[in-house]
Amino acid sequence: MLVQNRYGYGHQELIYQRALKEAFTKEGLVFIAQPKLEVRSWDTNEILGWYIPDFIIGDKIILEIKATSMNVKRFQEQLKSYLRTSKYEVGYLMNFGIQPLYYERFLHTADRKQRPIHPSSSVSIRPD
Repeated sequence: MLVQNRYGYGHQELIYQRALKEAFTKEGLVFIAQPKLEVRSWDTNEILGWYIPDFIIGDKIILEIKATSMNVKRFQEQLKSYLRTSKYEVGYLMNFGIQPLYYERFLHTADRKQRPIHPSSSVSIRPD
């Protein structure tokens, strides 16, 4: 990964977020940085809160990045929750806090979701 090769490991997460933004822009990728994703009640459709993943790429992939030497189990569960409660089916977790770069792909397809996810009613992206 270009960003880790250039910057190494041990920086704060914000440094990697900014470096990835630059790299994505340079490559012409369509992405949204730190969008707010609504989490709605399954019963009332009321907004319960927000998730703020690091990136949505091509309106298809959630990218969650970390820069920690800690165990990533908690962050894996966080990404799984994003996928379970949103229209997104593919997510990547990347940890720049260790060498070699840790990355893992997660899938949670629509047929595995417990209820239909409709982009207009259950999850929406609202840039700041």
